[in-house]
Amino acid sequence: MIMPILKPSFKQKLFEQFAKLGKALGSEIRLDLLELIIQRPTAVEDLAKKVNLPIANVSQHLQVLKQVGIVQTTRQGKSIVYEISDTDVIELFLKLQQVGQRHIDEVDQLVEKYLTSKDSLDGLPVDQVLKLAKRGEITLLDVRPQDEYAYSHLSGAINITLEELEERLKDLPKSKMVVAYCRGANCILSYEAVKRLRLRGFKAVRTEDGIPNWLNTKIKLVKQED
Repeated sequence: MIMPILKPSFKQKLFEQFAKLGKALGSEIRLDLLELIIQRPTAVEDLAKKVNLPIANVSQHLQVLKQVGIVQTTRQGKSIVYEISDTDVIELFLKLQQVGQRHIDEVDQLVEKYLTSKDSLDGLPVDQVLKLAKRGEITLLDVRPQDEYAYSHLSGAINITLEELEERLKDLPKSKMVVAYCRGANCILSYEAVKRLRLRGFKAVRTEDGIPNWLNTKIKLVKQED
């Protein structure tokens, strides 16, 4: 007996569309690119430099993200600039990490190996950090690349990248605690900065999260003045 071929139900068709989003996010390279685009709208060639991949490869990955509508493009001169399409993309990006960290054992193992080994102390909540900064009790340090800092940063933060840190230690008063932040809760830059600062005799801690967490809140982010 020949079984009839069943047509996909409405729900199956609907889930097929949602699955496109899962497939688009199912790449470590595309998640890396998305984190960078959340920091600031960025040209394809600049993204390629940041992830150290050929422009053609990066462009293909970006097209996948664009096809499901989570990023969009504008043209600036000869460059194609990518930006997130809406703030709900940030929520999705953060929730993906939160669920992964809660349920995938390997995530905790990686965090322990690469992050906690550099700094096992809990980060400070941003509300507390901003109060301390307002009272002038801390030095607030943004360790992201300069272009990301210029686009948005916590008010009062200074920008010193890891590459510059050693030669700019003189700019950091040892009488104040240094609070470092970067691209997000699992960004290795702030962990490494704190480790290096402590080795140089500074009291240093991290914020518990980073720029993506603050973009969808009432936390005030500012641009660098020209």
